[in-house]
Amino acid sequence: MAKTIIQFQHTGHFWNDLGVIALWRWMVENALNISKTSNGNLMAEFDGCECILYQDRLEASGKETNVYVVLGNAIETLKGQVTQPSKTGKIWWTGPSNLLYTGQKPDFLLRYEQLPKKTQWRRRGRCDVCHDESNSVRTTGTAYNPLLVSVDKMSGFYSELKGGYQICQSCAFAAPFALTQAWYS
Repeated sequence: MAKTIIQFQHTGHFWNDLGVIALWRWMVENALNISKTSNGNLMAEFDGCECILYQDRLEASGKETNVYVVLGNAIETLKGQVTQPSKTGKIWWTGPSNLLYTGQKPDFLLRYEQLPKKTQWRRRGRCDVCHDESNSVRTTGTAYNPLLVSVDKMSGFYSELKGGYQICQSCAFAAPFALTQAWYS
């Protein structure tokens, strides 16, 4: 059976890199075991999935379903940190996430494998954040990366308008985790 490898690149973009760090932190806190590879890289081990922190990337590998379970558990934990039930019982954003995501429904935080199934996603393209060309991409707005929106697309103080940048599946998945490091840590 083929091994699935999902990479979250170190990009130099503050918001995305902070998201990758927060995702790694979640992996370390929830792993069955933490060890080092033969190259000295830290590895968080889960049932059928290994997550390795390299100098330039975070990599989750293993059987596809196991990798998706690990990433799915991470996004569910994130949802619990940035949403809460409103007085009517409806799930809504809380704290700083309310400022950043006010125009988004909470179901915008999707599992990794569900992202490219949304209509906004194209099968392939070049990500303006990590420069990868192997993942699905979409035009990004403030929701995925509040620091990566074209100035000429802004119409007010904090516009939800889409910017002139493409973001890939991996960067879009990791970026929302930045909230847990920026305000909730």
